[in-house]
Amino acid sequence: MERRQSEEGRDAEARGPDGAGYAYEENVKQLTPAMIREFRSHGKAWEFFQAQAPSYRKKVTHWVTSAKQEATRERRLSKLIDACEKGEI
Repeated sequence: MERRQSEEGRDAEARGPDGAGYAYEENVKQLTPAMIREFRSHGKAWEFFQAQAPSYRKKVTHWVTSAKQEATRERRLSKLIDACEKGEI
């Protein structure tokens, strides 16, 4: 059977896995103390968030903290809190 793979593809395959995974798996940042205080001030949202699987918390924490601008991080945290208050994932 003929293999239809580019030379670059064969080279990458020969090198093996490079450990690169999903972005949320690298450089895991935590919510800042100020973000946690804000989140905890919304009891229902905080309880819902804490009841979720660690993988979910990790993904959404990355989504919030990966923003480059502070305003975007604040907006994302607000969206997360709103979704958790509604019981949405």
